Amino acid sequence: MFFILILVIDMKNKFLIPIVFSLVIGLVIGKVFFDNYKQNNVFAKELNNKVYMLKISFNNKDNMKKKFKDYNYYIYKKEKNKHYLYIGITSDIKNASVIKDYFNNKGFKVLVEEQVIKNKKFLSILNEYDRIFTVIDKDNIENILKIVIENYKEMVEDETETDT
Repeated sequence: MFFILILVIDMKNKFLIPIVFSLVIGLVIGKVFFDNYKQNNVFAKELNNKVYMLKISFNNKDNMKKKFKDYNYYIYKKEKNKHYLYIGITSDIKNASVIKDYFNNKGFKVLVEEQVIKNKKFLSILNEYDRIFTVIDKDNIENILKIVIENYKEMVEDETETDT
């Protein structure tokens, strides 16, 4: 009887060890693939709704119009007796720094403000333009900013106006 019990336990271990070993290997490989997918997935970035809005502050509207007469891509807002022109939106802090330096070199003092945007479609488009932004030359910065601002006005501002 003891011999049969040892034989049964020994047979269970023969099947149990490969099954446990297979499960452990499967879990490890699954974790590696999932982590790799999470890092390289375009939509993983979209989960972060934080964007960087680049703005220029003016004390009066006439001064603002005079200095920005050649630019037609911006978002105008008046807050607490100050006039703000939002001239760029990006989800990448490095791109925000490049845009800030670009306008600082033109003589404007640019402020970077973090905001949260919930429009997933706009965030997806913004991520695409952020990738394009990293490979363009300085001459095309304003073209990218113009497209992003137009998309913001169309998708985010129009959405907030219809919600209220």
